[in-house]
Amino acid sequence: MALKVVDEGKSGDAAMEEVPTYDALELTKGGKVATITLAGKHYTLRITKAVTENPNLLGKIVASIFALNVTFFGLIQQGFTEWSIQSTAYQLNALESLSPSAQVFVNTFYVGLPDGGDMGLTSNSLV
Repeated sequence: MALKVVDEGKSGDAAMEEVPTYDALELTKGGKVATITLAGKHYTLRITKAVTENPNLLGKIVASIFALNVTFFGLIQQGFTEWSIQSTAYQLNALESLSPSAQVFVNTFYVGLPDGGDMGLTSNSLV
């Protein structure tokens, strides 16, 4: 395998360098684990089941649905947090006197009366 290597020296030229390439399945001799030694240090190469066998399509679908659910509920939580922070800033702004740190909070997050969006807690169109 040829690899493009950039010289960090004065010229900054790129040179093609031949890099040794090995088949991982040959290194493991049909197994799933091989040990590689480099400069006196040992590194373990592990071939996972998904690489050596057919991938489980149902498992991938379930994992994808789970990841989408986590993302969606993360957006819901983000909307709730945004609404809560803006509501706190709105209520603090109604007070007559504020501490300096509370005033910084109000200056940062005050947007008027939080509307809660059309359908939920946030005006974020994704939620």
